[in-house]
Amino acid sequence: MRPTSVAVAVMFFFVGALLTILAHEAIHISLIEHFGGIVTSVNILGFIVSVTDVFTVQGWSWVGDIAHAEGYFPEGVSPLLSDLWLIHWMPEVVGLISAILILIIFIKWKVDDPKLFGFLLGVLSVSALGLAAVVVSSFI
Repeated sequence: MRPTSVAVAVMFFFVGALLTILAHEAIHISLIEHFGGIVTSVNILGFIVSVTDVFTVQGWSWVGDIAHAEGYFPEGVSPLLSDLWLIHWMPEVVGLISAILILIIFIKWKVDDPKLFGFLLGVLSVSALGLAAVVVSSFI
């Protein structure tokens, strides 16, 4: 790859990584709200964004997670255990499926476009990192 191609690939790597993080949290938020919960804030890369205050940045605090949605279920709203499973694990299932599909693309086809290569690698790396964190946290 030429130096400009590498720079483009790196730039699209970060675009893919950021979009993956945002999509992951959007799934969490939509599932929490779908089952009657209220999302109060989202922490993405340490930036705390208030959802109830029209997406204003409230500060910076590292919670040990790349992204994390905060919410609660009001009194009287009690999701079933299967609903809670969906809320907590569906984004990870989507990440696993996207990681598998991207690996298949890399194995089956030669990806010559640096933009596509960087983007797919960004999505794959964040998905794999998230899945690894889930596996490690289940043993702790």
